[in-house]
Amino acid sequence: MERIQNGIVFSNDIGRILNGNNALDFDYRNIGIPTNSVIESVRLNFRSDVDKIFSKHVRVITELEMISSMLEAMSDVYGNLPIVSLDKIYVTVDDKNLLFLDCTRLDGSKEVVSRNNIHECENVDKQIDFISKRLKAQNQKKIILLDDVVFSGSVLRTVIKKFLDRGIVVIGIRSAISTVTSYDFFNSILPLGLRCGYVMEKEVIDQICERDFYFGIAQSGISVRNNDGKVCKAPYFVPFGNPVERASIPKEQEIFFSEGCIKRSIALWESVKKMIYVKDLPEIIMNAPLEEPVVKVLERGRIRK
Repeated sequence: MERIQNGIVFSNDIGRILNGNNALDFDYRNIGIPTNSVIESVRLNFRSDVDKIFSKHVRVITELEMISSMLEAMSDVYGNLPIVSLDKIYVTVDDKNLLFLDCTRLDGSKEVVSRNNIHECENVDKQIDFISKRLKAQNQKKIILLDDVVFSGSVLRTVIKKFLDRGIVVIGIRSAISTVTSYDFFNSILPLGLRCGYVMEKEVIDQICERDFYFGIAQSGISVRNNDGKVCKAPYFVPFGNPVERASIPKEQEIFFSEGCIKRSIALWESVKKMIYVKDLPEIIMNAPLEEPVVKVLERGRIRK
């Protein structure tokens, strides 16, 4: 286990998501997948920007490191106890040893929601009902929760209670990354504790997933409700979301950072050589008309000087 002492932490994931490893099971082949060289190019550009903002106190955890970390963390329980994963990016759900719960926090509330209610079980409670009944039918009443990142742990605490209300006891958590606060907390209350590959000490500024800085990437940004009451996404850059509140970007760097995110998103989608509309994307995005081309929406969002 590696302890990260300070700075800011980013975890890479867009390569996996674009190749179908996402909670929405969205197949990007239908609209076009940017090449690995394009993905690496925007990653290098992103790293250059955040190095300038955070004076090179940046730790990037690669997709391969995330996968390796999660596999190692759950190696003691896989095949021995049922695992319910809140992640579908770095692990493969097999519906036998590894089940999937589509669950995320709704911004500004304690409510946990599924992403756009697209799965057979349309909300979190129904999903947990289904999983709990299935486990009990197999005479299983103890489970492990798995997630890519444990930050405040609030979503996991909510899920633990929901399972307990149905007679299923969470006895351990496995993850790639955890804050030291959540690491200590869950190790103090769960019989099998929390195991992970990386622990972030209290001096770490923040941890953010790469997907949150791109327009049109499944699972990116924070979940919010629009005026129609639908769950939609707000990526962490202006004018679609707030990078200061959501990603600890200094206020004086907000415009510089957001402009970079827009440029990288444009580069990503222009590379597929096909007209992609907002309605073609996996999730509704705040401040983005469905009938407009993605690149046009992004160009309009650029900060003019």
